[in-house]
Amino acid sequence: MTREITFGQEAALKPLLNPSGELVLKGSLRYQACDDRECYTPETVPVEWRFQFQGMERERVPTDLQRKGR
Repeated sequence: MTREITFGQEAALKPLLNPSGELVLKGSLRYQACDDRECYTPETVPVEWRFQFQGMERERVPTDLQRKGR
């Protein structure tokens, strides 16, 4: 299964970062395994994703291509 994640603007994202500069998303995955004879008890397991934040590269991008702040 694939899910698309869209992050907000840099100014809105920065307050959510931990001291290491990571955005940590936590959730859970619920599943139920079955074989050809029976289905087993559903399970829920915690999941965690860590994204290292890097600000937009503004110095190497030509001025006319830079996205201006709103």
